[in-house]
Amino acid sequence: MSTALAIFGLAGAMMDNPDARSQLTYELALNPDEMQTLESLGIPASDPAVLVEWIIQTLGVVVGVLTAAHVIVLIAGIMGIRGARHADKLGTLFVWMIVAAVASLVGCNPVLLVLTIIIAVLVAGERGVAAASEEGAHFAH
Repeated sequence: MSTALAIFGLAGAMMDNPDARSQLTYELALNPDEMQTLESLGIPASDPAVLVEWIIQTLGVVVGVLTAAHVIVLIAGIMGIRGARHADKLGTLFVWMIVAAVASLVGCNPVLLVLTIIIAVLVAGERGVAAASEEGAHFAH
């Protein structure tokens, strides 16, 4: 991920350089409908550098979202390690695992998605056991 961000940063810096930008030449063979679509997106079909900048920015946003999703899963994992031994933190851990599952879905990582769902199911079961044992402790008094 960090390599992709570095490449997008370098490509964006290159596009800011007028000499490098003038080196970018290619011929767009577009029909009028495609040209109108590009123009509606604010991309002049006559300037290929604007199209390249748009692609770089779009890919940069996608990589940024994927990185943020994986950081959320990492935080949820850390919260899971720290709170797994405490019955009073199981509710918070369950919420973090659901958030991590959604982030894994957004981050397009099916392995993490399955693992966070399994952990959420196990935590839900442990919450039930902890609640039942706590309820039983109240009746014992």
